[in-house]
Amino acid sequence: MVESANVERVRAIIASINQMDIESVIAMAAEDIVVNVPFAVPGQPETQQGRDSFVVAMEGIPVMFSRFTLQINHIYDVPDQDVVLFEMESNGEFAINGTDYGNRYMMLFGFRDGELCLWREYYNSLILQEQMAPIFELMQG
Repeated sequence: MVESANVERVRAIIASINQMDIESVIAMAAEDIVVNVPFAVPGQPETQQGRDSFVVAMEGIPVMFSRFTLQINHIYDVPDQDVVLFEMESNGEFAINGTDYGNRYMMLFGFRDGELCLWREYYNSLILQEQMAPIFELMQG
């Protein structure tokens, strides 16, 4: 089966994140990208808009993690709406203390003229909070 250009873009974005090639991810984003995380960790915004805030979020990945990979498990293409839905899981290691991190995600990426314009991410923020608790203790101590 031939994949759509948008599915290929999703795979390229995830591969770039896995290689910690953050500049490539940023280059695929529209100036007015909207990032929406409906179940964000308390204290973090649910919605951010614009490339500047996207850059800050993406540049935080190699700072937070010494190792971080994403694996797409299922992908659903909606070409008539320029949307790709996909399920994935993460496997990483926090840079500050070497503890493991893993979570599962439902993602929705929207595209306009070949650029990523919507990043909607659903994940279990309680898992992130639990796994980050020792890091917060180190930072406060």
